[in-house]
Amino acid sequence: MEIARGRLRALGWSWALGYLTLAAIVEAQLADPPRRARVIVAAHCFPTGMLGYWVRKLAEGGFVAALTATSPARLGSPAGGPKLAGTNPLAIAIPSSDGEPIVADVSMAPSPTAMC
Repeated sequence: MEIARGRLRALGWSWALGYLTLAAIVEAQLADPPRRARVIVAAHCFPTGMLGYWVRKLAEGGFVAALTATSPARLGSPAGGPKLAGTNPLAIAIPSSDGEPIVADVSMAPSPTAMC
């Protein structure tokens, strides 16, 4: 699926293995860099692995990249109770002048599945 509006171009993938989906997305962006901003949506893809890996590849290619994912409710209060929030990881990468991108990859839990 492709949607183009003004300066944004949205490409969408759905119901696929996350690793393969992100590999295809990253490869496509590096092979055909956009002239302007590009928004890409990959829905219902799991697992995706460490998000920082994917944004680092994009930053090494000269992109400023942000990647996030949603997750089911897995985090509850330290005091107990129902699980209320997902781990919802976020990774951001920015190219740098020395060739080594600046990458931040964070999650709201000590592990991606919050099982520890």
